[in-house]
Amino acid sequence: MKRYNIVADYMIYGKPFTCLVYGGGGDKTKAEETLQRIVKNPTATDKFSLGDGKNVRIEISEETPWWEER
Repeated sequence: MKRYNIVADYMIYGKPFTCLVYGGGGDKTKAEETLQRIVKNPTATDKFSLGDGKNVRIEISEETPWWEER
């Protein structure tokens, strides 16, 4: 199943890393709406979750995340 994750780029110890901001589900429309909210009208939670992240975007993953493995 495709998962639509919100990710951003961060500088960690002087090196760029792509990190998860919000774990996504299988709903592409909801992920796009969340991304637009973060970019255009972020909530306090969005600002906290994003921190100093740059280049916020949706990444598509077909892997099962570790927290859902059984």
